[in-house]
Amino acid sequence: MSAAARLDDALDRALRHVVDVMEEPYAPEVRLSVDDDEAFWAVAEPDGDGLHLTISTGVVSGLDDLWSAAFQDDGLLVIDGRRITDDIAFMTQVSLVFLLLHEMAHSDLDHFGFTGGGITEAGTSRARGLLSRTPQAAAPVDELGHGNRSAAERCLELQADHEAIEFLLEGYSNEQWDVLRVRSAAVMAVMVLIEREDEASGSDGATHPSAATRIFQLLGHLASLWSVPAQTKAQELGLSEVREEDLPSDAESEAYQSEVIIPAFADAAALARAAKADSVARELGDPADFFADIGTVQEGTAETEADLRTAGAKELLALMPLNAAIMAMMGERGLSL
Repeated sequence: MSAAARLDDALDRALRHVVDVMEEPYAPEVRLSVDDDEAFWAVAEPDGDGLHLTISTGVVSGLDDLWSAAFQDDGLLVIDGRRITDDIAFMTQVSLVFLLLHEMAHSDLDHFGFTGGGITEAGTSRARGLLSRTPQAAAPVDELGHGNRSAAERCLELQADHEAIEFLLEGYSNEQWDVLRVRSAAVMAVMVLIEREDEASGSDGATHPSAATRIFQLLGHLASLWSVPAQTKAQELGLSEVREEDLPSDAESEAYQSEVIIPAFADAAALARAAKADSVARELGDPADFFADIGTVQEGTAETEADLRTAGAKELLALMPLNAAIMAMMGERGLSL
């Protein structure tokens, strides 16, 4: 199957996934153009009331190459002593579905209206050239001042990640741990490659958070997913606190930690090594520090970056005040781990 056909298939899967989750069709029309370019990049632009995506064939080949290299690591995607999958084409397809959900989230969250134009993933000259053809209108982001533009764009990327991650991971089920591991790894593969390509292009990741920050947000979501059904039930019943009997057993939550959450960090490190993305591996840091920071951020006890240990947690904390201001301007809630 050609790269263009695989991207078409991924878009179809992404749209059907949204229908499955939301139980209604995806309203905006999505038009996909595929550019024959070996570099890894994507551009999302408004298209009337719809969305126009231009994605390079290099996104497909880059993901194939990454998964081929990553599966040389015997520890990747192992659960209960067995490898969940070693299907390169399948993992690339799941990664593509996440990328498309991420681009769709930019449209759903009205990021084009906020920035006055389109958005690129990976800052290659080709992607920037395509985007520059579209006039950039005066927009609400300008109210934040020129000095905050880059940080604001990083906030928007985290918002789109958050939306796409919620769609892709869906809810918690103790029968779906394999699925959570596969989908989390697929997400991290995209994040790692975007950072590597940004660094290679000399854009220095100015409009994107570091991959370590994006992975920190992802694993923070994954770490709390097991408690979401109980929280939802408490809200439905009008309770101020979660009932103990609605939570998974201690044995189940401990198994979830050891089979899903902690190994997901190992998957992130394996993908960073396979991509030769040294900055990602370095900024992920020690797993004990990483998960300690997740706890600190989720508890809301971090007041300054000095209260945190890892680069990803520190960047997320630094962006939170600006993100809250952006969300207030847009009438939405702020970032949450």
